[in-house]
Amino acid sequence: MNTILIPIDFTRASNNAVSYAVDMTRDYAITHIILVVSDYVSEFEAIIPTADFIQFSIDKIQATDEVLEAQFNQLKTTLLKNLKPSVRVSFILGKDPLLLSLAHLVKQERPDLIILASDESDNNEDSFMADHLIEIAQASTIPVLIIPSKCSYQIIEMVLIPFNASNFSNIKLLKYLGQSIVLSSPKLQLLNVEYTKKTNDAHKISDQDLVELEHLLKEYQQEIFFAEYEDILQSIKHFILQKNPQLLVALPGKHGILYKLSHRNVIKALAQNNLKPVLILKDL
Repeated sequence: MNTILIPIDFTRASNNAVSYAVDMTRDYAITHIILVVSDYVSEFEAIIPTADFIQFSIDKIQATDEVLEAQFNQLKTTLLKNLKPSVRVSFILGKDPLLLSLAHLVKQERPDLIILASDESDNNEDSFMADHLIEIAQASTIPVLIIPSKCSYQIIEMVLIPFNASNFSNIKLLKYLGQSIVLSSPKLQLLNVEYTKKTNDAHKISDQDLVELEHLLKEYQQEIFFAEYEDILQSIKHFILQKNPQLLVALPGKHGILYKLSHRNVIKALAQNNLKPVLILKDL
């Protein structure tokens, strides 16, 4: 992993995500951190006054750019005190809509990972990036790491992977953990969220699947668990409290955890309340 892309807005949650990335550079061969701020003004905003009768002008846009650059320079000064000389920091003012800016940067800079900030539900600070977390995570074509505002960096020793019948085949993507966030060979805790002790064996993994799983992930220690509750979120939270993994991985799948991002109630809730980073893997 060489390049990290971080959309920022200078809020507490956003600054914490940047600090997390800086701490990662101690253990990973990261050479480039790209910070991007959305400074997009739509054509509608440019010509139509707001409810407060404020109309954007070239002078106003330029003044906004200068404020953002000043904030970045202040942040960069702090970052450079904690970064190795080999790590470069870039700042980009995105003039296109946010998702388009990120798509262009992914294509041009080929980052290995996007880091997103998530703020806790009781935080009154208005975070533009946290508000757009779901849209960015869904649109991204590369792995996304969500960092809660109170989460601090630590080496990953145990990884929780919730799965179900629809995304079990995507467990093969775990082979690429080392290319995204996992430094060593952590223990994988695979949690079947469709099969509980109270249900039948309809979703139980077959012996053939277990053999295939062991072969695919032979470089990792692995253990399979079954959900305690029918509610996915409740089962995951219960497991995290009991086993204390350092990372939660979301596998893609039509009815998997990533699919439920659209309902804003699984990944968002976990990122807000459990202080655990959430890594969203993508189909190859």
